[in-house]
Amino acid sequence: DWTSITNKPSGLVSSSTQINTGSFSGSFSGTFSGAGAISNRNSVTVTTSNLADQANELGYAAFGKTWLLLKIEADRACRVRLYSTSGSRSSDLARAIGTDPSASAGVLADFVFTAANTLITSPVIIGANVEGSVSSSTSYTIQNRSGGASTVTVTFTTITME
Repeated sequence: DWTSITNKPSGLVSSSTQINTGSFSGSFSGTFSGAGAISNRNSVTVTTSNLADQANELGYAAFGKTWLLLKIEADRACRVRLYSTSGSRSSDLARAIGTDPSASAGVLADFVFTAANTLITSPVIIGANVEGSVSSSTSYTIQNRSGGASTVTVTFTTITME
């Protein structure tokens, strides 16, 4: 224990009651942001235009600059991909299902629905817009895989972090 240690340096805290007390003394200047930056759960719904089977729609969803994805729901068979930048989305457009993106490809998520379904993301997916000019929009690609021309409606449940 602390009392039996010889040649102790001076000035060290010797009691655990003095560590992590949850208090602060001194002064602080600047800006503090913490739990107030986190919003409630959001439901963001995207409905594509009428797409031919296997056709893609590229767009943006208003998730926030940084977000958590809790679940995703699609109304039919489709593929939904989310990206950190619009350039990542463009570069990834031809990647086949089942092919892993490279580590730095900017792919945040890739979901394939074989029918209407709700998928709970476990663990939760953390995503962020990392464009040169950061915005609150996340780039996506939605591909109709329903077997015929149709719109695709996808609902994302998110928590905005920033």
